[in-house]
Amino acid sequence: MIEHEVEQLTLARDMLDWLGAIAMWNPVSSTANAIRELFGNPVPTGGSWIEQNAALMAVAWPVLITVIFLPLAVGKFRNLSR
Repeated sequence: MIEHEVEQLTLARDMLDWLGAIAMWNPVSSTANAIRELFGNPVPTGGSWIEQNAALMAVAWPVLITVIFLPLAVGKFRNLSR
């Protein structure tokens, strides 16, 4: 059953180059691949760095997004009270 589900996934390596790059570097894809790997159901990957380090990127993406957008949100909130 698990093998059947994996066959239905569209792998990034099978997409157009530009679409595959977006799919590989998407934070949700990194998190999903890390979860699959941690639960023992890895998806065959194209061998790119981002796919091989999915667990690292599942942690790095939220940290990076927070580092970028938290100061912006705090600055915007401070401007609202003026």
